[in-house]
Amino acid sequence: MPPIHTRQVVAGSSRRYTTDLAARKPDDRNGGCNGAEPIIVERAQYRDVPAMARNAIQAIKEAHDPLENYMTDTPDRSEGKWKDHVEFIIQCCWWTSHPPPGDQAGSPLDKIFNGFIGIINHATWSKQQTKRRAEFSDKLRKAIRSSFGDRLKDMFYITSVATAPAKQRRGYASMLMRMACAMADEINCATWLVVGNVRMNNAFYVRFGFVTVARILLGEDDPDWTEEPVPVDVMIREAPSSAWNEKTAMV
Repeated sequence: MPPIHTRQVVAGSSRRYTTDLAARKPDDRNGGCNGAEPIIVERAQYRDVPAMARNAIQAIKEAHDPLENYMTDTPDRSEGKWKDHVEFIIQCCWWTSHPPPGDQAGSPLDKIFNGFIGIINHATWSKQQTKRRAEFSDKLRKAIRSSFGDRLKDMFYITSVATAPAKQRRGYASMLMRMACAMADEINCATWLVVGNVRMNNAFYVRFGFVTVARILLGEDDPDWTEEPVPVDVMIREAPSSAWNEKTAMV
């Protein structure tokens, strides 16, 4: 089972493709982990999707992600084990096909899966959760368009980086980010991503040359949210970036 996955999307007027990468050590799939073994980065297969979904769910929950808490911690939320199964199905669909924010076209497969996910979400999200997700989508879309404008269609988008909690702090994320940056540079694309857990993750992406170009705040006007507003950052790495190199990105 690959312990970490990252997803990149390139959307352009003349091209559009999505690729998933998985990083592992040679003995990971047998349950072991030899620290001396090199990390292998390979293209993920459809058979890896269940592992991707599980890893993403576990990583988000164990990190106590503020964005996830804001989206789900509502007075009208419902509880139950069936919610975990629904979340797993949604994550599987999401990893299979997920266009970047602001990409209105998408492939036919994107539209099918997004429609399916929309039906599930409509049936499982509470009224307040739906309202908060709409707030997030609207603010994020405006921030992205304001920051990138027409550049967006030709930029490299890192959708998500998720590491299985038991395999964290072993260099998988750094190796995948180096690979992702190299892929973007090869096709001369700037790279962007969205960071929800700002305090925990921003410094990691800065190591690879990413800088924050926009920040949105969630929950400012929500009377049911008693915590501090939740920051979400939009970050970019220009290509080629003189600020990024192998030495600053080493584990």
